Amino acid sequence: MMLQYICIEVGLFAERNSIRLQYLPPYSPDLKSIENVFSVLKSRYHDVRPYPTTNMGLKSAILQKVDEMNQTLNFGAFYKKMRGFLDLAFNGEFF
Repeated sequence: MMLQYICIEVGLFAERNSIRLQYLPPYSPDLKSIENVFSVLKSRYHDVRPYPTTNMGLKSAILQKVDEMNQTLNFGAFYKKMRGFLDLAFNGEFF
């Protein structure tokens, strides 16, 4: 049974390629702080030169920037939790 999608082409593409779409709530207060961290991470990642060309290079560059952010911004416990989520994501695990 096909779910209702905003764009039918996306739903069909997902079904053909065995992709499970995960919908998020329109707003979640629990995600607000991580959104801010990812915004900072994204802006700092743009400084990486040359851009990584492999998955391993990308993971390494992201983790390096996260470590730099922790040193300058002192995330403490939040950093540890975020780093744990990144490790799960890099290992292909669902969190």
